[in-house]
Amino acid sequence: MKWIALSPELLAGNGLEPYPPAEIGGLFDWAENPGAGSTHAMPHAGDFLADIVRIEANAVHQPNKPDDEVVVVLHGVLELTDDGTGIVQAFGEGEVVLIPRGWAGLYRCVPAADDFLELAIVPHDYFAPRDPDPTGASPRRIVMPAAGTQAFHRGRFMVEAQGSGAAWSDRFDQAGDEVLLVKQGALTLTAGGARETFGPGAVVIIPRGLEGHGETSDDYRALAITWLG
Repeated sequence: MKWIALSPELLAGNGLEPYPPAEIGGLFDWAENPGAGSTHAMPHAGDFLADIVRIEANAVHQPNKPDDEVVVVLHGVLELTDDGTGIVQAFGEGEVVLIPRGWAGLYRCVPAADDFLELAIVPHDYFAPRDPDPTGASPRRIVMPAAGTQAFHRGRFMVEAQGSGAAWSDRFDQAGDEVLLVKQGALTLTAGGARETFGPGAVVIIPRGLEGHGETSDDYRALAITWLG
């Protein structure tokens, strides 16, 4: 067992496959462009599903998010219009948004040049049939603080900012999946005889059950998404 590092090629949208419409059709009840296509690749399916998705220009209405979702905009702009307030939030390349369970609104993908690309991180049973009531909760922009740790969300998973030494006590033994978005500095992981260092822009998944050793540089900063269950 080893960590999973998403390659720059995958994060650029290379090697994606068609997204079966039946697999995602239950997530929305209206589409502005019903013929718009999407392709994706799912490099990890454990406690979390990590899904890289390219979407043609479109807007869909989501009547109630089935669970909390973290979206990293890789290319283009994501516009979220809240049903309850009518407020429109726009998220550009590199920005991160937490869309809460039960959110209702319009999910608009605005391509930059030729495509819109996102990394979506959701619980493993996100696509299971269910119909949560709208909660009135609004999407939240995740902005890393300049220093220190900060918790942004705690539900079935936790979203928090990490600093140097905040997450590693020499060795780790993962009780649940952890997704790390490295923002600054360097993270070095050692497990099973393998050793690798990750810098800014890296997306690394440490799966449940992995035992190893972690080291960070003094200026290390990362956004951590940790499964709680």
